[in-house]
Amino acid sequence: MVNHLNKSLKFWMVSSLLLSLSTNVCAASEYAVKSAIIYKITKFVQWPDSVADGDELKICVVGINPFGKALNAVNDKVSQGKTIKISYLENPNKDIDCHIAFLHPKAEQMKQWIQQHNEQGILTISDIKGFAKSGGMVELEMKGKRIGFLIHRKNASKAGFNFKSQLLRLAKIIKSQGD
Repeated sequence: MVNHLNKSLKFWMVSSLLLSLSTNVCAASEYAVKSAIIYKITKFVQWPDSVADGDELKICVVGINPFGKALNAVNDKVSQGKTIKISYLENPNKDIDCHIAFLHPKAEQMKQWIQQHNEQGILTISDIKGFAKSGGMVELEMKGKRIGFLIHRKNASKAGFNFKSQLLRLAKIIKSQGD
C-alpha cells in the first residue's frame, strides 16, 4: 500500500513538473515570436531623419523584461542597412538613446513615459492591452494562439514614423477619437 502511494506521489510530482515546464515553454515561445515580429516591423518602418543617419538601430526593453533571452536573437542582425543593438532599461532616464522602445512597465507609468518620449523619434511598441489607444504606436496582441498587431498611425506620424503598405495590410489600424 505504501509503495502504491509513493508511486502515485511520484507520478503527480513528475506530472506537475512537466506541466510547469510546458507552460514556461509556451510563454518563452510567445516572446520568441514577439521578438521576430519586432524584427520584421523594423524592415517596414520609414524612419525619421534622426534615425536615418546612423549605422545602428537601438531597441530598448523599458521596464520588466518579459523576453528573457529571446530578443537577443535579433541582436546584431541588420535591418535596412542598420545593425540592431538590444539594451534593457529597468529604470530609464528621461532622455534615452533608443530608436524602438518595447514598454513593459506598470500601466500607470506607461502613459507618463509615452508623453515624455513620444516626440523624440522613438517607435513605441508594447503588448499591454490598450497601448495603442493610450498613446503608443504599435501594440502586439494575442488572438487565441496567434499574435497580431495594432498600429496607431497618427501617434507614429507625430513622431515622424510612417509604415510601408505591406505592414499596414497585416495590421489593425487604430484611430483616435475624432479621426
